[in-house]
Amino acid sequence: MAEARQEMLNQALHGFAQQNYEMLFTPMDGSTADEMVILRTLQYRDSDDDRAKVGSPYVDPRYNPVSSSNTAHYRLRWTGRMYELLTPGQAGAGLLMNFEGTDFTTAFVFPPNFQMAGR
Repeated sequence: MAEARQEMLNQALHGFAQQNYEMLFTPMDGSTADEMVILRTLQYRDSDDDRAKVGSPYVDPRYNPVSSSNTAHYRLRWTGRMYELLTPGQAGAGLLMNFEGTDFTTAFVFPPNFQMAGR
């Protein structure tokens, strides 16, 4: 299930790149701010239908994971080009892999001045 979530995010990155630009974003070790800004970029769809990109949002906006650096958990970490899966025992911060499905909640509401990551 953790590998499937990793694949979901990385496939979304490929779809995003086809319509926008390749996501290159320097990882910020010790923080999950980079993981979250990439995720929110993949979840964004312009409310103006004439400016909305084909296929967006690339990730369900109801996906609202929390961060974790607990080495007992599975986590998804941004590498600068894609997400990698950290398994229990590996150090590092990332998006907590939740196996109960409680990380799918109410859709994230984007502020009117939202700026996509990258470029």
